[in-house]
Amino acid sequence: MVNLEEMSRLESKDILKLVKSHTDITDEDRTTMYVIAKFLENEKFKASLSGAYSLYINSFHYFGESRVRKTIDADFSTRLKENVETYLDSWSKKCGFKIEGMKTTRASNLKFKIVSPVINRNLQKTGDFIKVQVDLNIGDDESEQGVASPKEVMVNKFNLKLTVVDRRLKDLVDFIINIDAYYPDGISKSELIDMVYAENKRELAEISTIENIQDCLRQAEKFSFSSASKISKQECVTWFFNIINGLIDRGIPDSYVFFRGDWYPPK
Repeated sequence: MVNLEEMSRLESKDILKLVKSHTDITDEDRTTMYVIAKFLENEKFKASLSGAYSLYINSFHYFGESRVRKTIDADFSTRLKENVETYLDSWSKKCGFKIEGMKTTRASNLKFKIVSPVINRNLQKTGDFIKVQVDLNIGDDESEQGVASPKEVMVNKFNLKLTVVDRRLKDLVDFIINIDAYYPDGISKSELIDMVYAENKRELAEISTIENIQDCLRQAEKFSFSSASKISKQECVTWFFNIINGLIDRGIPDSYVFFRGDWYPPK
């Protein structure tokens, strides 16, 4: 069993090792990972990869396979504040990529697509092309170069869903699927409590309402995703709110373990 506490941030070289050695990933996945690795190794950007794709890469690195939700978007952040578009243009040409559809979002992030030739395991071009959708948060003073660790992303997604009730279902789904993947024997109440930001702990009771549960179940009907996990969308919703209810239930000791949808005394 992998230990989340011992996991450090992956570097560009770790991803390139996956790209060159892993036999079970598609050429499209291989190319996306290659593009991400080249972006991360750029010393001008000192970029950080977070979000669902960081979980996807970590799953391959630690399990040798994908056990989490597949995504086609890459969420980066960089401390770089000025001349970002100029650096992107120079970097893409040097790597043989093309930048497409550059635009600034309401949050002042840059959204664009990196167009790359599809490569095979020998890093040879196949004649096809792939577009990697990038959301780049610029001027992030806390950005740390590399791929965010699974726990770092899980904690962030957990608290995003706690803070923004009407946020899309993907954070809830990613949190539950990764809890199941990284804690196959269950996770204790005390460990889950530690994942909740201090400012959110007082709000837990307000989140677990019939209205919020029903809203998430309605979202689940329309939400589609690809994952090796056998947990259904509806189960993700049920498990998530069972976690919340357990955290606010003083009758459940901190030593109790949440395992596949319910709470159990420790073995």
